[in-house]
Amino acid sequence: MKKFLIPICLITGISLGYAIASLRVSNPTANATTQPVDATNHKAKDLVFHCADFRFKPMEGLFVCSTCSEKKADVLSWAGGVKIINSDNPVLVEEALKNIGKLIETHGVENIRLMNHLDCAGYGGSAKHESPAAEHEFHKKELNRAAGIVQQKFPNVHIYKYIETFHEIKPLVP
Repeated sequence: MKKFLIPICLITGISLGYAIASLRVSNPTANATTQPVDATNHKAKDLVFHCADFRFKPMEGLFVCSTCSEKKADVLSWAGGVKIINSDNPVLVEEALKNIGKLIETHGVENIRLMNHLDCAGYGGSAKHESPAAEHEFHKKELNRAAGIVQQKFPNVHIYKYIETFHEIKPLVP
């Protein structure tokens, strides 16, 4: 029985499906297993804050492996990504910031990586925008606004902003 290993790195926090998976070709109900975890070390220097959309999870897992310190990160997922941080509802904003603060405090987060993706249903999808360039500009503004809010609340962390397409995760240049 052949096995294909799909290496995805260790991610702590609120996340689904990021682990080393063992895929058995002859088994249509593929088995997933996780690598051993050091339960005594729950520190993660990076926090990835993004949309819950399942379509982007494989790419986000690879992003963590290639970008984040020690190839691990805490993950906070909300429908609409940073939309909750920019919400007009102060209860929602406070909930998001409270979660970020808890991870900074308990896991030693130093880097916050804010992500929005194209075709996000939380914002009405791509059809809401006049063009791909207009959609990109919209998400750039949303990310910049959210970064300002997070930076004001947590001035000692580094904020990085990214826009996801279906093919790549691109950093926003200030």
